[in-house]
Amino acid sequence: MTAQDVSIDATTHYGPCASAGVPGLTSGSRTFQGSGSRSCLSLLSSGTETFTITWNTGQTSTVSVAKLVTIVGATLVVWPPLFR
Repeated sequence: MTAQDVSIDATTHYGPCASAGVPGLTSGSRTFQGSGSRSCLSLLSSGTETFTITWNTGQTSTVSVAKLVTIVGATLVVWPPLFR
């Protein structure tokens, strides 16, 4: 598997949301931009992902999740799902 230079631009949108503590909070989003040399095998890297969600109120939340990547049959499974 030969590594290739790749670039990624992704946006994830969250919502509709409701918050008892912040009544005007209804949606949020996060963006990711990156580049580097990757091969198909690099998709199998488990580890920690940290990202910031910017809410429609201007507030931010920093989230850190542990991701587990595995192959089930012929399917690449990432848990928890980071992009929806």
